[in-house]
Amino acid sequence: MQTLLATVTGLTGILIGMTTGGWAQEAPQEVTAEEVVVTATKTETPITEVASSVYVIDSKMIEDKKAVMVLDVLRDAPGLQVVQSGGLGGQTSVFLRGGNSNFTLVLIDGVRMNSPTTGVYDFSNLTTDNIERIEVIYGPQSTLYGSDAIGGVIQIITKKGKEAPHGYVFGEGGSFETLREGGGIWGATEFLDYSLEVSHISTDGISKADANLGNSERDGYNNFSLSSRIDANFLGDGRIDFLARYYQSKTDLDGFNSSFVFADDPNLVQKNYDYSFSTIITKPLNDWWTPRLTLSYYDDKIEANDPDTPSNDGKTTANQYFIDWQNTFNIVPYHLIGLMHSGTMVAGYEYYGQKGNFQSAFGNYDATDGNNALYFQLQHDIAKQFFATAGVRHDINSHFGDKWTYKADLAYLLPVLDGKIHANYGTGFRAPTMNDLSFPGFNNPNLQPEDSQSYEFGLSLSPVKNTFSMGATYFYNTYANLIQAGPPPLFLPDNIGKARSQGASVDAAITPIRQVSLKANYTYLWTKDLDTNQDLLRRPNNKVNILLEVVPIDRLHINTDIQYVSSRADFGGRVGAYALVGMAATYDVIKHVQVYAKIDNLLDRDYEEINGYGTYGRSVYGGAKVSF
Repeated sequence: MQTLLATVTGLTGILIGMTTGGWAQEAPQEVTAEEVVVTATKTETPITEVASSVYVIDSKMIEDKKAVMVLDVLRDAPGLQVVQSGGLGGQTSVFLRGGNSNFTLVLIDGVRMNSPTTGVYDFSNLTTDNIERIEVIYGPQSTLYGSDAIGGVIQIITKKGKEAPHGYVFGEGGSFETLREGGGIWGATEFLDYSLEVSHISTDGISKADANLGNSERDGYNNFSLSSRIDANFLGDGRIDFLARYYQSKTDLDGFNSSFVFADDPNLVQKNYDYSFSTIITKPLNDWWTPRLTLSYYDDKIEANDPDTPSNDGKTTANQYFIDWQNTFNIVPYHLIGLMHSGTMVAGYEYYGQKGNFQSAFGNYDATDGNNALYFQLQHDIAKQFFATAGVRHDINSHFGDKWTYKADLAYLLPVLDGKIHANYGTGFRAPTMNDLSFPGFNNPNLQPEDSQSYEFGLSLSPVKNTFSMGATYFYNTYANLIQAGPPPLFLPDNIGKARSQGASVDAAITPIRQVSLKANYTYLWTKDLDTNQDLLRRPNNKVNILLEVVPIDRLHINTDIQYVSSRADFGGRVGAYALVGMAATYDVIKHVQVYAKIDNLLDRDYEEINGYGTYGRSVYGGAKVSF
């Protein structure tokens, strides 16, 4: 922590020196268009009108960090803890505001990505290729998205093609014999736009089992990823979008030895094959009614093989079909009590069908699941100053039957300091997974959904518009009917758990001059298992993120990120606190040629995210990018 404070103090000194030095006469950056988000309401809504807490990661932030994997940029989000099992390719989960790792629904362009078998989305193989923005929506969103959105939603949105055809190629290399290469192309015509990015990464990696515990065998990783999007106009103002994303990966893993200690395993390999397709058709029928039909398919296959230990062998295949028929109705503006009123109504039908197949030394299963849902939401604003949103949803599931959820949001724009106060309350649920219902020897076909109730209050201010802003949010979540191991001797899963998480997040951003931007956020989190009175595992009480961008000259961008994570409970005892510093710099040599370098874990700290799993020491990478 002292190192963290010293580093922050040094960076602050640099910032002050720049502000009072030769750049002091520069004007703040120009006013930009108001940011719009879509995930919070399923409609394009200015972020100032959204009452839920939202964190947006745009393509510039991804490019500035030279981030390879999505998990690298998610670490910067307040109240979101990323936990990776030993380097690239290791199982990677997120904990949003203290909820379980399967309490966050992950969408890619509207496609549900959570595994039907485990309920979790594994971020270990998701690269940043072709990503325009990532929207993190906090709190229960089951009213719009159903199961798995019990604690929040993370949606990845793909880039749309723009302008004349253009593209790039790149090559990169660095520590641990890491090589990465790829490219992309975008373009648009009067009737069609398109985007495509592809990349490949290979590395000798680090030991998945912590090297500090005597494990020396490196576990390699290989990933090929492709993302594409084609959008076309039809019937005047109609729009049809075709989206596809694919990756295949190979990961060397470690396992538990005969003494049940996590240690080197020289021959355990896991292969992943993951692809998703979606078609989105949007056609306004008139000025007030716009239907939107989304059809998607997601398939995920995982194969594990270990010639020395056949009991480690296994294969899981899961796929999901999804239909969402959304209707958006614009309410004609009207005057009431001398004020202008307007709004939007969203009503829709959703269906998904899931299939899962599991094969291992422990047994096999084949399972299916189906879910129908109707949802309704009303957004209302008064004089573009007071905003209210209310929604309700009814799910009918083939296993557990009916489930109702609801949510209400309020936001008020303050007449001073460009401020906003917001509050919301909502309920959420998570359906039992196929593993819960069917895993050999450890299942319960009578399980019911897990439940949540949550509320939050927040305040944001911009005392100096486009130069300084700050905000604070308090949140409180309760979880009931959690699926946990039941009583002996069978220990079968049952709806017996209860938990609570609460805390506060604060954030600030300052751009005193065009060449310097500083952002910071802090989250205090308190979690408890209400049955055992123990802390929930892998949830830190304190988390700090600091992001500093400096542009000494237009061609050179330097970005520094600092993260502090406090100690937290885990299997086998508490995991120690850690502070990490990373830097990335890009330099435009000429108009179409850029070189870059980045350093992760600049101070070469020894740390763990999970007990017994390895992490990277100081890592250095460099590359070049050529645009055309």
